[in-house]
Amino acid sequence: MNLESIQTYALFNLINLTDLNLRRNKLENNVSFDIFSMHVVPLIRLTMDHRNQLTEVPTQLLEKCPYLLYLSFEFNQLKSLKSFSFRNLNLLNDLVLNDNRIEWIETNAFYGLGELASISIYNNPIRRLEAFLFRHLIKLEFLLLQQTSIESIDKCTFSGLTSLKDVKMSNLFIESLAGFTFENLDKLESIHIFRNELKTIRAYTFFNITRLANIILFSNRIETIEADSFNHLPNLERIDLRMNPIRCIEMNAFGELPTRGIIQINMFIVNNDPNADDMKQFGEIVRSLRHFIVKKLVVANLYQNIRVINTAYANANAIIQEENEINCQLVIKMFRKFKILSYHTSSDMEAKMFISKCISMDFEVAL
Repeated sequence: MNLESIQTYALFNLINLTDLNLRRNKLENNVSFDIFSMHVVPLIRLTMDHRNQLTEVPTQLLEKCPYLLYLSFEFNQLKSLKSFSFRNLNLLNDLVLNDNRIEWIETNAFYGLGELASISIYNNPIRRLEAFLFRHLIKLEFLLLQQTSIESIDKCTFSGLTSLKDVKMSNLFIESLAGFTFENLDKLESIHIFRNELKTIRAYTFFNITRLANIILFSNRIETIEADSFNHLPNLERIDLRMNPIRCIEMNAFGELPTRGIIQINMFIVNNDPNADDMKQFGEIVRSLRHFIVKKLVVANLYQNIRVINTAYANANAIIQEENEINCQLVIKMFRKFKILSYHTSSDMEAKMFISKCISMDFEVAL
């Protein structure tokens, strides 16, 4: 359909209407949404997405729909979310707001949504999330914020989300997270902050989150992981730090984590002739990870950095596990005393050179 307007009381006698689908029309905010004659209608599901031209939430319509469980305004032209826009929707479970033009969310925008379980706001030009923005959403479990323009998050942005299980913040522009950003989110299980601009993981960023199982941080710009960045996470299963130019992991950065956890990490040491500081640093990194299954610890130009590996060998018990398609079984056996350390090679010749370097350093070779 291509509705541009709806007549007043157009749905006059539909007293049992529970599902209203107005998607793929051309409705704008200058249209009167006084389409029901009664004060309250039994609508459970309202869909006004795709091709409609709403620039504001139609509060006039929502005030007559207190029984809504599902509400969608995706692919409209919403520019902001004003305070108390959804105040009458005390039963709403799912709110879909993605693919609009939302730049600003007022502090009390989500007031009244005490039963909301899922909210999707992704693909909007939002730049900042204010403190206590979601405090009214005490039953929210899933928060989807990916592909927005968010550059900063206040330390207290997530305060009050005591039921939150999964937060997705990928493909944003976040440069830093303060310590205790996720404090008191006792039911949080997964955090996705990949493809952002993070440069440093601050102390206590991921601290004492008892149910947290997955932390996904790949494809940022992380160079430094401070002490106590990941601590008191008894149910942690995976930290994904791949595709980050990590050069410094401070002692106790991964403190008091379960031994069954998997840390996926890339470590780049690109000096052709690493100095003593490089070797010491790498040895400390391997030692700090010695209790965990490090699925990918990739060292660029590894065959040129054999002295770094030699130092690591002296400082920690580990095993190198080759995951490249190149047949380097000799290297796997050679470092069978390491815990798990993965390297990559770009060519067969590079692999042979690496093996040759290892042998020249008098490593034990078990064929």
